[in-house]
Amino acid sequence: MSIPLLQTDSPDPARSGKSVKEALRGWALPILAVALLAATLSWDAWQSYRRNLEQEYRYLDSHARIADAQLSGALRAVDLSLQEIASRLPSSPKNIASLGDILADRANRFPEMRIVFVSDRDGRIVAISDPKYAGFDASGREYFTHHRDAPRAEGLFVSRPYLSAQKQYVVAVSRALFDAEGSFAGIIGASIDPGYFKAVLDTVRPEGTGHALLVNTAGDIIYDVPQPELTGKNLKGGLAFEAHLAAGARSTRHLNPVKFTGIERVSVLRRLDVNPGLIAFVSRDYDEVLSAWRGNLFNRILMFAAASAAILYLGWRGRRHQDRLASAKSDLQRLIVESPLPMMIAQGAGHNVIFLNRRFSELTGYESSDLPDVGHWYRLAYPDAEYRRNVRRDWQAHYERAKDSGGTMPPFEATIRCKNGEERTFDCYLTRFDDRAVVVFVDLTERRRLEAGLRESEAQLRKAQEITHVGSWSLDLADNRLTWSDEAYRIFDVAPGTPLTYELFLSRVHPDDREAVNRAWMAALGGAPYDFEHRIVAQGETRWVRELAELEFDRDGKALSAIGTTHDITERKQAELQLRLAATVFESSREGVTITDLHRNIISINPAFTAITGYTQEEVLGKNPRLLQSGRQDAAFYKAMWDSIDYRGYWSGEIWNKRKNGEIYPEILSISVVTDSQGRPTHYIGVFTDISERKRAEDEIRQLNADLERRVRERTAELENSNRELESFSYSVSHDLRAPLRAIDGFSHVIAEDYSEAIGEAGRDHLQRIRRATQKMGTLIDNLLDLAQVSRQELRPHRVDLSQIVAELAQELGETHPSRQVAWSIQPGLGAEGDPVLLKVALNNLLRNAWKFTAHAAAPRIEFGRQEATGEYFVRDNGAGIDMTYADKLFQPFQRLHHPKDFEGTGIGLAIVHRVIRRHGGHIRAESAPGRGAAFFFTLG
Repeated sequence: MSIPLLQTDSPDPARSGKSVKEALRGWALPILAVALLAATLSWDAWQSYRRNLEQEYRYLDSHARIADAQLSGALRAVDLSLQEIASRLPSSPKNIASLGDILADRANRFPEMRIVFVSDRDGRIVAISDPKYAGFDASGREYFTHHRDAPRAEGLFVSRPYLSAQKQYVVAVSRALFDAEGSFAGIIGASIDPGYFKAVLDTVRPEGTGHALLVNTAGDIIYDVPQPELTGKNLKGGLAFEAHLAAGARSTRHLNPVKFTGIERVSVLRRLDVNPGLIAFVSRDYDEVLSAWRGNLFNRILMFAAASAAILYLGWRGRRHQDRLASAKSDLQRLIVESPLPMMIAQGAGHNVIFLNRRFSELTGYESSDLPDVGHWYRLAYPDAEYRRNVRRDWQAHYERAKDSGGTMPPFEATIRCKNGEERTFDCYLTRFDDRAVVVFVDLTERRRLEAGLRESEAQLRKAQEITHVGSWSLDLADNRLTWSDEAYRIFDVAPGTPLTYELFLSRVHPDDREAVNRAWMAALGGAPYDFEHRIVAQGETRWVRELAELEFDRDGKALSAIGTTHDITERKQAELQLRLAATVFESSREGVTITDLHRNIISINPAFTAITGYTQEEVLGKNPRLLQSGRQDAAFYKAMWDSIDYRGYWSGEIWNKRKNGEIYPEILSISVVTDSQGRPTHYIGVFTDISERKRAEDEIRQLNADLERRVRERTAELENSNRELESFSYSVSHDLRAPLRAIDGFSHVIAEDYSEAIGEAGRDHLQRIRRATQKMGTLIDNLLDLAQVSRQELRPHRVDLSQIVAELAQELGETHPSRQVAWSIQPGLGAEGDPVLLKVALNNLLRNAWKFTAHAAAPRIEFGRQEATGEYFVRDNGAGIDMTYADKLFQPFQRLHHPKDFEGTGIGLAIVHRVIRRHGGHIRAESAPGRGAAFFFTLG
């Protein structure tokens, strides 16, 4: 193949007759230059190799940390589920049969748990979610012997994979169970499909040839992504695995051949936080890790070869100038054609494509025949019109700048649509030769995919930190450069991007804690662990954080760097404060407090308990509160009490108990059930108060009440006697006084009619006065009888519509005195409980009183309503008003505050109203002023 860039019109080289010695001397300088160039390129390639390998290690480290966090979370979820089931285990073996339903329900709600089971201390399965395995003997199983032989190991145990009856691998997870004395009582466990870990391992598996495994320290593979068929295989003897165990560190890096295939891989092994017996193992093929580096290496080799060819060409520019030039052209042409880097040669200002090498066609699919002119190239490679315009402009700009800069330009990035529709991203290196441009493409597609995966992993890590309120940080001690995660910026209330130093961090620490934090940090620089809780001032408030850090030291013990976490523990500290406050209340309460377990055995008392009962804490711990029983309450009483506690969750009442000295005393006792966050009972709490003094006071009150009842009976008898005398008096008044008055009035009327002329004007006036006096006397007698009737009439309360009664009375007054024009305002719907007869008497007197005193008003107005604020009913008028100086006489019988010539009356009406309201349990009051009307406010009970 002929390459246009290399085509020249050079003559054939001439032969030289110089000696071999002269020829070798002519090659000394070119060979030295080539050697120096080779050394420089080799050193640069070695450093690039180390950077690529270190970048891969960091990439795998981040995946291993994420795998640790997510696998630990998955195992904690299983552990919490087993603990929740364990907390619901029946206390009696008789009830163990019902546990199968609980386990089956848990297995249904947690599909990854194939079987959930409980064994006794001998390994016999006493309850299982699948009845067909009932009675299975697990005494020889690894998960049972682990807990039996180490009974105080309370954590979650994860077994090696083993084949189930269905010939499928399962993993057993289990926890030890303990009886009330703390002895080993058996295990609770579940068989889990290893595929439970697939979702986690999928998210952390490195790209390409990456593998993510979960193994135990015995080398058993629990699960592998993407090769789940490796489950159950063993890694013992593998170089990376054995080196990790030998190192004893939590996380290690390795570059070794794989045990099963012999392929060399880059790997990171990290022990899980939740269970150091489990290891997260992530790796990638060494060849894939270095593929980009090798591509760059090929580019450097190409550059080295080109430069070497040029140097050699200059070395032979003598006698064999033309021959060597032709040979160099041929070698360079083959190098370009066979180059592992895609290459293109374009010509002219229109960038017409005149050459594509083989590697370009392999990656993009385009052949020279696909690109007859530059228009086809741009349309095929850049189908988006706007992007095509921008790229074409960039190509032209780089082409022009290359001319001004001596032929070369820094690389620029472009995304090309391949013939098969795939989009690939390249770094484009442009070199210009006259009107031709050579473009070398470096494929960045895989690197961009890796960078996207790394960004996604970092985003997941940031989200996990945000959820758990845990920020991370690193500190380069050489240049005092501090780096924070996004969550750390939030915790310390510092704007992201702010330059960070240790001094800035210290400025956020609470002033009272800075010295202690600085001392702890100085100690950590000397090799001490750094695990410290302190306060910070952030977000306008004081918050608590926990700092953890690991430092890296050189051989001389000098600290080089540190990496750590900052955990916002403010909520935990607030909870601790609440617990301390609760403990203070418990200790200082004047009421006795007893806390028992579900077996009703005392586990704690407060000082008031000892002060009241005489028993110390040492004397009652572990004992039942029945030691306080006095014997005054029988078994039925206590059964009813506990039935109430079991049904309602509490009981409260009076009970007699016995002190340590034998004294029996009364107390008010309240017993409540304490439950956990799931609503399950965990304890009972009893609070009691010694009411001996109150009982003595009640005895005295009962004696006083007995005396009072005796006096009431005596007073009642006296009142009944008085009432009988009053009824006799009323009868006498009604019959003995009315008859003479009627006679006087009647005869006076007859004399006035029959002897009017004989007695003259003066006689008629005297007779008229006699008649008015007898009529007034009759009215007084009627009012007295009404007053007596109101006082002794039995109340018959009903629901009464007061608004309707007032409306009826207003109508009667209007019909009786049609000449008067009074404006009425009656609030509708006002009702009350009371005696309808007596309430009508009271309202009649109030309305007639208002009617009478508005007789001289220019525009008389009477209102009835209710005040919402006080609930009082009222009757208000705009009449003559009352001088409130004499308000104390207003509701007394026969008290008149106006001259009889102005307003007639007997002074009994308001006294009747007062007695009706008092008999209903209410009160009445007045507001008035002379000439400004009056208002009467009253309540009913």
